[in-house]
Amino acid sequence: MIAIVVQPGVEFDHSNIIHYQPQEAQPLAQWIENTRMVYEAHSTDYQTRTAYWELVRDHFAILKVGPALTFALREAIFALAQIEQELIAPENRSGCLAVIEEVMLDEPQYWKNIIRTGFNDSLLDIRYSLSDRIRYYWPHSRIKIASKR
Repeated sequence: MIAIVVQPGVEFDHSNIIHYQPQEAQPLAQWIENTRMVYEAHSTDYQTRTAYWELVRDHFAILKVGPALTFALREAIFALAQIEQELIAPENRSGCLAVIEEVMLDEPQYWKNIIRTGFNDSLLDIRYSLSDRIRYYWPHSRIKIASKR
């Protein structure tokens, strides 16, 4: 065993980020110094560059990041869809955003137990939540076709 998975006080939900506070993690940082292991820090998405350096300094050498990366992809695709709305004739548009929303509403298994339940809240969270549930739908054939168009 080379690492222990821990929660060093960082977290995020649909719209909030809890940033790393080194002083709060000092007991963990000090304990691991007496071993030959490092920590794998859970939920380190959306931290600042400084926080990542501090996490590594404090022996959280494996930083688990996922939704932040796919959230950036989602932002890029949404921005391209907006450009498409302004520059491309309606008959030539991909309709990518509508396809994503249709697929996610038709197949809610990746978000129904996580996203807030009110319809308007659900749509906001489906589109913009920091947990980026859209990431599970990128391989869907309908979304792949629309995003390549």
